[in-house]
Amino acid sequence: MARLEINAVSKAFGVARPADGLSLAVEPGEIVAVFGPSGSGKTVLLRMIAGMFEPDDGDILIGGRSVVGAPPE
Repeated sequence: MARLEINAVSKAFGVARPADGLSLAVEPGEIVAVFGPSGSGKTVLLRMIAGMFEPDDGDILIGGRSVVGAPPE
């Protein structure tokens, strides 16, 4: 398993900023839940991790390698 690191990630859609300066580290074997009210950025965060959206700022690393700009597959 690989470590997931999210470093100061931000994403904006017009004036809406569903992710703003988000940082998180998930160690191998950890289980993490993402929850919050509608519009809080949960789906945007997961789509950035999956490579469907690129963050405007910050970096996402899996196993120490940046996945920003990598295709989803």
